[in-house]
Formats: sequence, structure tokens, C-alpha cells
Amino acid sequence: MKHHLVRLALCVVVSLVLHWLLLKNWEQAEKNKQNAAAGGAQAMKIKIQEPLQPAPPPKAPVAMPKNDAKAQNNQTTSNDPDLEENDGSPPPSEKTDQPQEKPVEPAEEPAAEEPPADAPKGVNLESNKKTAAVTKAQEDSAKDDSKKTTKEVFNETITKLRNENKKVIQTQLSASEYKSYIQNLKIGKMKGVKVPKLEIIYTDLQDIFAQFSYFRIKVLAIEPKTFSKTHDVVEVQNLGTNDISFQFIKKFDFSKYSSRFVAQRAPFFITQKKKIENRGFLPGDLALYSVTPTSVDNYFRYKQNEVIKQNGYKPDDVVMTLCRGHKTSFGSYILKVESIVLRDQRTVDVKDFEYAKLTGAQ
Repeated sequence: MKHHLVRLALCVVVSLVLHWLLLKNWEQAEKNKQNAAAGGAQAMKIKIQEPLQPAPPPKAPVAMPKNDAKAQNNQTTSNDPDLEENDGSPPPSEKTDQPQEKPVEPAEEPAAEEPPADAPKGVNLESNKKTAAVTKAQEDSAKDDSKKTTKEVFNETITKLRNENKKVIQTQLSASEYKSYIQNLKIGKMKGVKVPKLEIIYTDLQDIFAQFSYFRIKVLAIEPKTFSKTHDVVEVQNLGTNDISFQFIKKFDFSKYSSRFVAQRAPFFITQKKKIENRGFLPGDLALYSVTPTSVDNYFRYKQNEVIKQNGYKPDDVVMTLCRGHKTSFGSYILKVESIVLRDQRTVDVKDFEYAKLTGAQ
């Protein structure tokens, strides 16, 4: 009986120990679960990567509707911080897969030679050598200039025209004489006449505003996807003032305007586009274009083709005309064709017959 009680007591002790161990394990498991749950509820630390610089706008403009409106990628060029640099105008760049020339190692300067025994007295042979070296260096420099790529020449031309300080043209004609001169040109209708791309180079924003005002050029925001059906636009008004406003126009009448649409992507115009989008005048992503009255565009087209012909080229041989608007002493503006870009990518300066007539330049 005594032995039986001892065994029973041992069983009870062992059972209590096992229960205690199981209880401790259960408590530890519960703590682990709680810790895991607490750890999962913490906010994840994410390293935000700074956005990359946005790529430049696509060179090709947004596809225009089937109403003959050909959107030109005509970038405004200027040295004004509010205007973007020209990035879509240059002719196709030359091939860049050609192997680069290895730099030529400078040759060691030869030791000075002793003059021949029979050399005439008073002749400085060393001086003659230096003169010959200078002449050769000048010839080499001229050759280097002639080796400039067509794109380099184009960019230099753009930069020169953009930075050159334009002055009011002191004309030899009065306003009435100039009016008679223009009428005698018999420009006529130029709609549908094939012309090269027109690139007008501006000095700054005020130059743009002045020419847009004189030539009655309008700046319109459109929604490309619905435009062909609705012809709804938002006009940017009062350019060049502190009171810029926007007017929604339903079914804008394009019959008096050229089909040559010019995309406006300068920062100033991008800002106006965003303001129009924020006000909800039109749905979707908008595009900003300038449109020119037909009568003015007739003058532009006539000038392009006539200057090309008078300088000995054919319009089909030219892909672009580089032009600037010049103000005359009697207040008018003329479009002066400064240079042309040929199909072989060469940029050539040209003479403008109208400018020559006004100034008497040969």
C-alpha cells in the first residue's frame, strides 16, 4: 500500500512538471505570435527615388484632324529664359557611326639647323621658317572651318540670328510707297502652294507678342481627339499684358486661317496650357497652336518661294527657311528670309529682295 502511494505521488509530480513546461512553451509561443504581429504592423521604410528629368517634347507634333490642318513642329527659339531652345528644327544629323580620328601626337621640334656656308648674309632663315609655319597654321585653320558639320553650321546660324540685336529698319520708302510696292507684287492666293517649313526665330517673348499682334496671329488650345468633330477651341487673349485671359469658342471658324498650324511649346505657352486645362474648358490633354490669317500666310508663302528662286534654288531643293520679323521705321513688320536649309543639309545665307528694296541694300 505504501509503495502504491509513493508511485502515485511521483506520477502527480511528473504530471505537474510536464504541465508547467507545456504552459511555459505556450506562453512563449503566444509572445512570439504577438511580436510577429506587432512587427508586421510597422510602416515599411521605402526609399523614394527622385524622378528622372523629363525627356524633351517629341519632335513630331500631335496628329491633327482631317481638316487639312498640318501641325508644324515649329519651335520658338530665343535667348529669353521663358523660351525654350530649338530642339526640333535642325536638318537630319550626319551619321555618327564613323570611326573617330585618333588625335595626332605633336611632332618633336627639330633642332635649329646651321645656315649653309654659302647662305647670303642678312637672311634670317629661322624667321622665314616661322613665317611659313604661321601661313600653314592659317591654312589649316581655314580647312578646319570648312570641315564643320552641317548641323554645327545650322546651330551657329540659329544662335547668331537669335542673339543678334535687331534694329528698326530705316527704310527708303514711305508707308504709302511700301503699300504700293506690296500690291504690285501680286501675291494672290497661295493656299495649297507647296513651300518649305517656315521657322521664325524670335529674340524674346516681347518680340513674339509684337509680331503676333501685328500679323493677327491667334494662339489656340485644342483637344486633338475631338477637334475634328467639334472645332471647339480656347483662345489665349491679351498676350503681352498683365491681363491674359482665356475665351472658349464653340465651332471656331477656320475658313479665314491658314492650314499651317504651329505648335507652341515654349515654357510660357506650356504654363498657359496648364491653366486652361485646370479650368476645365475642354476635356483631356490639350495642345497649343498658333494660327495665321490666310492673307498673312499668303505673304509668308510668297516670300519663302520667291527668295529661294531669286537666290538660284528651287523650292523643292529646300526643306526649311530661317526667317525673322523686322520692324520698319513706319511701324510695319516684314518677314525677312535670312537663310535656307537645303535637302543635302547645308545651311545657306540668302538675300531677301523685300529687305533690299526697303533699305537700298545691294
